[in-house]
Amino acid sequence: MRRSVPFHRSASNADSLGRMRDSGKTAHRPSPPVAHLSGGECRATDSTNRDAILAGVPIRTASGSVRHGPRLDAWLRRRYLDDRAPVRQLAADLAVTPTTIYRWLHAAGITLRRSTPTLSATWLDEQLTAGLSINEIAKLAKVSRSSVWDQLSAHGLLDVADEPGASQAETLYREGAPMAAIGERLQVGRRRVRGWLNARHVPIQRPGGRAATDHPTGRHTASDQPLYGPPLDQHRRRPVAPDDQHDARPPWLSS
Repeated sequence: MRRSVPFHRSASNADSLGRMRDSGKTAHRPSPPVAHLSGGECRATDSTNRDAILAGVPIRTASGSVRHGPRLDAWLRRRYLDDRAPVRQLAADLAVTPTTIYRWLHAAGITLRRSTPTLSATWLDEQLTAGLSINEIAKLAKVSRSSVWDQLSAHGLLDVADEPGASQAETLYREGAPMAAIGERLQVGRRRVRGWLNARHVPIQRPGGRAATDHPTGRHTASDQPLYGPPLDQHRRRPVAPDDQHDARPPWLSS
């Protein structure tokens, strides 16, 4: 049985370990970064002292520029809540990692905002009641105008069925024109065309070739048929033999 020999740390062993560590043959844990203070300046690293920033010590960023440290809590509230700056931008301003910014936000008691803007019916109704336009709502929610328009139409907060382009879009779509062609002709986007059609309760053709229909019999009308290919109900039809062939018997049973 092989025994393990105890390792005695002698001067020679310490020297050999030092040479191996210097040559990179042993993996050693690096010491954590610290905030370097030199000449009254603080070089911003991941472990920059929060008290040093609050005290107004100048911060030297990675690019070499010097930023005079603001009052961190007030600065974070203004930049994160009022200006709605992203965390990565705040981290770049202070030359720290986003993890440090999240830690400071938690220490300052600042609630993290949602990663995606909320476009609920209640919130949109409040903005419309306040007199905001679609452009202003889109800027406030940081989304496109078409997204706001689509959500307003979906929640029933925007009546677009009586707009001039709605009737034209319905007529062209029932004649077989695709949404892209309708949008180019009316100089609007495809989502606007879809909103018009939904507001006027026009069955929308699905990508698979089957259209949604509210017909009581469940059968598709002429306006629901696809632009290309066979009719939607053709796969249900089977060839019917003439009446005189219904009772036809095989040749071997004829005699």
